[in-house]
Amino acid sequence: MIVKATLEDIPALNKLVNSAYRGDSSRKGWTTEADLLDGTRTNEQALKEFFAKPDSTILNISMVRSSSAVCD
Repeated sequence: MIVKATLEDIPALNKLVNSAYRGDSSRKGWTTEADLLDGTRTNEQALKEFFAKPDSTILNISMVRSSSAVCD
């Protein structure tokens, strides 16, 4: 199911984005930046600011046993 993400989703979205792009866990996927950059990709404050923009939408895709994907 695809639904519009809410402010309540920010902690999970933050964790998902940072694990997909940075750190050791990101090396399991093809999107890793772990060897190029240090630090986090985003944080909860940046996501809150993104949500505040009237022309921005984050979609939350829920699968059978997993959840959260981000589209910009």
